[in-house]
Amino acid sequence: TNNIGGGATAFSSMYVDQLRPHVVCTTAEPNSISSPLRWLQDMELCDVTTVPVDETGTVSVEAIVEAMRSTTVLVSVSHANPWTGAVQPIGEIAKAVREWVDEYGERGKQGMEEGVLIHTDASNAVGKLSVDVNALGVDLLTLAGHHVGAPKGVGALYVRGGAARDLLHDLLHDEGGGGR
Repeated sequence: TNNIGGGATAFSSMYVDQLRPHVVCTTAEPNSISSPLRWLQDMELCDVTTVPVDETGTVSVEAIVEAMRSTTVLVSVSHANPWTGAVQPIGEIAKAVREWVDEYGERGKQGMEEGVLIHTDASNAVGKLSVDVNALGVDLLTLAGHHVGAPKGVGALYVRGGAARDLLHDLLHDEGGGGR
């Protein structure tokens, strides 16, 4: 699900304006986020800025915003880290990103409803913290089922309507009616 939520969104976004998309993530992202983004960057399909976390494992909201560019299409920050116990300020990040888009973001002016999509992997937060997509302000939220007792390989992807849904439509929608 992280491959779809993070990597595919970055890849799909390049067709919105025919620009090379930019993604912001942190150094604390799991491999399921960092690996597809690294592959897309290696293939020269997107640019990725990786923002460092501090000594407590937390990313600065300001550092995320400072990493943004006019071509940023996605900010991906995991909600909680199981090794450090760090809980990221996802709601604050989402608010700051939206304010940046309103004030400076050219993408918002080019017709993309949400401007920059915000993704969080909440796999390590579910069952331990309150996970409310509206309170978090995210467009995409992924869960790995094995963190909550489901078989390994099972996951869930929440997609808010609007631009998030539109960007993933072609990837997830089967016009033939067979489903995927």
